Amino acid sequence: MVGAKTRRIAGGLTIAIAGAAAIPASAHPDNAPSIAYCDALLNEPDVEVQRAEAFAIPPDWADKAANSQNWLAIATQSGTTLCVDLGWYYSGENFERISDRFFGFDWSGYEAWGYVLIDPAGTGTEIDTGARPVFSPGGRRFSTIQWSEAGWGGFEGFAVYDIYPHSVAPVHIDTALPSLADWRIDRWDDEDCLHLSAVPFERIGYDYEQLKGARRDHYVASGIDGWKITRGDTCPALDAP
Repeated sequence: MVGAKTRRIAGGLTIAIAGAAAIPASAHPDNAPSIAYCDALLNEPDVEVQRAEAFAIPPDWADKAANSQNWLAIATQSGTTLCVDLGWYYSGENFERISDRFFGFDWSGYEAWGYVLIDPAGTGTEIDTGARPVFSPGGRRFSTIQWSEAGWGGFEGFAVYDIYPHSVAPVHIDTALPSLADWRIDRWDDEDCLHLSAVPFERIGYDYEQLKGARRDHYVASGIDGWKITRGDTCPALDAP
């Protein structure tokens, strides 16, 4: 079977969800990961590849990944190939394997950037998380936050995903973050609460060079409250009335 690649665009925000393409291993011209299969696919229309060479993927990807100028092929848990379209990325860097399961890398394109997280479980999933996701201590969840004035990141917003044995699923996505500079996830508090922070633009005079020493405002987001971001330093108690 071939899974459709989905890119949902809302107000200039791009979220890449689900696998680009996956077929049974028996249909591959070679074993998964099949770069030959991916190269036979059509790239997104009207996209001119801006690179003369393929991205350099690290040696520790070799057992599960292959790539060409246009595609990154990932061998999935079910024996299929997940094809990640690289055609409109100018550059890719910080390729990494996260735990024993996920792959990820930073990308940049024409006035755009993001982070691609790849889950080879099941038939494979590709998610543009905007920034590198932060995983909970027990590995049950991951979260990401990314916001820019231009709104040209791959994913712009705040999201929390649950991790299952054969898939991942969003439990919360918010693309209407308060207009603050340098949103970041500071840490998880167990599996059900996040500590975040950001800086008001007025505090740095709208000068990003002042961010490094700026005082940060602190927020929490908890599953108890539906992952709504609220001002404060303390996570709500599980037994709160």
